[in-house]
Amino acid sequence: MRLLKLLGCMAIVLGATSAPALASDTKFYPGFMCLPQQPGGTEIDGAGGVLNTRSTAQALFCPAIDDELSVNVSAAIWVTDQSSTQDIACGLRSRNADGGSVGFSTAGTTGTNSVERALVLPGVPRGIYQFIACTMPGVDQGRRSGITTYSVSR
Repeated sequence: MRLLKLLGCMAIVLGATSAPALASDTKFYPGFMCLPQQPGGTEIDGAGGVLNTRSTAQALFCPAIDDELSVNVSAAIWVTDQSSTQDIACGLRSRNADGGSVGFSTAGTTGTNSVERALVLPGVPRGIYQFIACTMPGVDQGRRSGITTYSVSR
């Protein structure tokens, strides 16, 4: 009987330790999940992206949902920068329960490009919650800049 209990305990320990320690997990989200800091001034395009319809730059905030207990979180965001005067700047922010910063990484565009491009936001320590904040240029000669999609990885 004692041998069976010992073997049972060993099986539980071996089963628990044989799982991958830090498996990679990436989740993708549509740009329309990003919300403007001030209400209004955005439009959802036919592909599920979000566009800035204001004549001035505005901040968009995207929830970076990390539903696993990971040590670090990283992200990528696909944007279209159609402004000839301003660039897109994005940051991955990790916060603790009182809103204090745990980590921050940034990436941005340079120049105008009607083709979407990926901005890679390097890993930051995982906090209680994470989000991506982007400054999106205003409408320039009828052209709107925006976020197509984004991903969060652990």
